[in-house]
Amino acid sequence: MTHAPAARHFSILLLLFFTAVTPLPADTIFSPDGRIAVNCDLAIHPAPYPHGSCLYLNVQFNGITVIDDSPLGVAFFDKKSILSDLRIYSVLEDRHTEAFTDRFGRNSRISCTWNEALFFLQERNPPFRLLNLRIRVSNDGCAFRYEIPAQPEFDIAEIRSEETTFFLPADYLVYAQQAPDYHSGYELPYTRSLVSDISPDTLLTLPLLVNTGLDTWIAFSEAALNDYAGMYLKADFQMGHAMFNTDFSPLPGREGVSAIRNLPAATPWRVLLISGNPGRFAESDFILSLNEPSKIAETDWIRPGKCMWPWWTDNRTAESDPGGEITTAAALSCLRFAAEEEIEYLLLDRGWYRDPLSPEADITTAVPGLDLEAVRAEAAERQVGIFLWVHWAALAPRMEAVFSLFESWGIAGVKIDGMNRDDQEMVRFCRQALAAAADHHLMVDFHGMYKPTGIRRTWPNLITRDAVLGLEWCKRTDQCNPDHELLLPFIRMAAGPLDFGPGCFRTVMQDQFRPDMQPPVAMGTRAHQLAMYVIFDSPLQMLADYPAAYRTGKGIAFIASVPTVWDETRVLQGVPGEYILMLRRSGEQLYLAAMTDWTQRGVRLPLTFLGEGSYRAEMFSDGPNTMLNPVDVQYRTMTVDATATITIPMGPGGGYAACFTPLNKQ
Repeated sequence: MTHAPAARHFSILLLLFFTAVTPLPADTIFSPDGRIAVNCDLAIHPAPYPHGSCLYLNVQFNGITVIDDSPLGVAFFDKKSILSDLRIYSVLEDRHTEAFTDRFGRNSRISCTWNEALFFLQERNPPFRLLNLRIRVSNDGCAFRYEIPAQPEFDIAEIRSEETTFFLPADYLVYAQQAPDYHSGYELPYTRSLVSDISPDTLLTLPLLVNTGLDTWIAFSEAALNDYAGMYLKADFQMGHAMFNTDFSPLPGREGVSAIRNLPAATPWRVLLISGNPGRFAESDFILSLNEPSKIAETDWIRPGKCMWPWWTDNRTAESDPGGEITTAAALSCLRFAAEEEIEYLLLDRGWYRDPLSPEADITTAVPGLDLEAVRAEAAERQVGIFLWVHWAALAPRMEAVFSLFESWGIAGVKIDGMNRDDQEMVRFCRQALAAAADHHLMVDFHGMYKPTGIRRTWPNLITRDAVLGLEWCKRTDQCNPDHELLLPFIRMAAGPLDFGPGCFRTVMQDQFRPDMQPPVAMGTRAHQLAMYVIFDSPLQMLADYPAAYRTGKGIAFIASVPTVWDETRVLQGVPGEYILMLRRSGEQLYLAAMTDWTQRGVRLPLTFLGEGSYRAEMFSDGPNTMLNPVDVQYRTMTVDATATITIPMGPGGGYAACFTPLNKQ
């Protein structure tokens, strides 16, 4: 491998417009533990591969190829693609460890080490354009991005797409959302199909999960999506080759263009998380590490917590309530309950102002039945923060004025909804909204939103987002069920937090569920819902049910006390779509939770993860009659230490949640 000092790069680039350079041999970048190997090479392959001297990427895990030679390049709207007839004229190597803290995630102290190679490429023939490829390989996976330098007669890039295709050594099993078009809020179920069974025209959202069948799992995603179009994959199967082609949201009003960038510019990172254990994807912070550090100097005003969400029950405070528009009485009832249980926030969701879906709506004036000033005053007195829902189209033209007003009202955060796109314009709007909200000390919960790409590291006021088929869908469909929920930790959580909206205390079995039930209910057991507060990442966790449901049932004390951010996360056991057993640490307290699909399970677990000494264990598990009475929760306490073994019983659609507190710390 050849090394060039950074100070000489510019002179080398100019020289290469006039001088032929002998290509360097291929090189391989290894993960620090040596298990992942990424090979980058120039080669010529037969069809269906592109012809010419193309750049190819190959990935191995534990010595076995999991991504075959895959062509790389960038396609432009008004210029020939940079794909074939390339030369590698220099390569820079680096090894880097980045350590930072994250007060708003699943691991408070993050240390990510990667080996990196930066490949400098140039076309062999006129106009001798330049393209760089940066590759990082960590123990969690690999990532690469294209960097387009500024160069003569090429200062603006109109990017059509990327010429990136992932060739697969076999017909892999894929877990993915199949989107009907680019206008998606990523609120879709996951399908389970072989690559060859997926139509080539189908858009597959990210992240998606692949089972290679060789004790290896791969999660495809992207990181640092900023001023660019969101990426999708399309499955294809040609001449015995399974593959994923990349595809991008089109730029509105510019047919054939996905992004326009002034040069120099870099694309988002294309990420492959790779492991023999898919539970590792729910622990990893590799995607987060690929983003810029925080742009908010002082973050003490960003406070994670739980949030009452009366919209889910149609603003009821008890089952006998008729439901309907949010009223002063309903808001105050939820607010007072939040104060009683030390729930930090109340969300006034869609419907608190008139014509919520209209871009012309007045998003600063409450509906006549809601005395917002009275609610705000009592919230301040009771120390409960308020989140307000707004539609993005009504917010966009008056963002500064609205955020300034909300700040003067003492509003804690905004739920911005309805984007349902990830084209470059919308991606740019979302970043602008985060920056403007930060200026006014407002947290942000994005809904109707594309998947996370780690931007919350840069803008930590992005407290959560949905991009998930969550509990709200129980009002419309039967797709939010334990089978679906047991896929989320392994797929969706690989990308980042998800505002699922758990906490329904009125649960039913599958044969009793109807999506039109009023008020809505959830499938599975109550213990399954309690477990979600430990298993599902979200610094802002909703409480979906109404106050009366919580006052009459076991479990509200656990929800009120459970943290929403963590010092450490470990997945102890799990199979996508079947069950999961997760351990979290907050300070010296340990939280253990488990969920299962519709299969009844019993798990014996040695408590070897406990530290020295004895612990008080508080445990919530499915009761003995949960098939007949799914809201039945068995609560027990015991003293345990690291030599003990417990049994975790889970009924169909069941769950388990426990807290372990050192006895000398009580």
